[in-house]
Amino acid sequence: MLCTATFALYSQENELPVRYFASTTDFLENKLHEEEATAIVLERGEKYLRIKNILNAATKTKSRTGNWAWAVVTNNDTLINMQFTIEISAPGFYMKPDVFGHYTLFILDKETFLAYERARTNTSMALGDLAIHDSASWGGNWPTANNEKRKIIFLNRDRPTLAAAGKCKNSRGYLLTKSLLADIFFKNKIDKNLEDITVEELVEIMTMLNAQY
Repeated sequence: MLCTATFALYSQENELPVRYFASTTDFLENKLHEEEATAIVLERGEKYLRIKNILNAATKTKSRTGNWAWAVVTNNDTLINMQFTIEISAPGFYMKPDVFGHYTLFILDKETFLAYERARTNTSMALGDLAIHDSASWGGNWPTANNEKRKIIFLNRDRPTLAAAGKCKNSRGYLLTKSLLADIFFKNKIDKNLEDITVEELVEIMTMLNAQY
């Protein structure tokens, strides 16, 4: 766990020692980058870090490789860079997966979603997009067992396709939609009514599928 509080917005920037995987390829080969780094943290929650810059720990200069890392590691937690998500890119926003494996899920409660929005606001989000938690532009919501709404980001961890540094590649995240989930279920011969599925059931199914890969 990254912190005891579920959310903390810092009035001052904080430094956090990190290591990183430069690409998904490096992660799959368990090759942490040799650079020891320091993250300048703007905001952190139980499931995320919002990072302004990643610096070389010795020189305190900006790490070009570190700031394009696919994932950072701190306190034995691996957090994935949401910069590599499609259409909803959030540079500098790193999330801890709720399901981590061949099929990886990031479940955004409202608090985490608002932090995600703040990261996007600092880059390319227009003022009219600020209320996207309930917006069709982000696709459908997934209900929990308590009938709360959640957005879910999905990535296929073991199928990196986006070119990164050198010959390395990165896996890209996508907003999980019913059509995308239907494709996953069809491929894995899962017979489930998508209209009735809950977040909790999704976690169980993806965890079960990951055990097969």
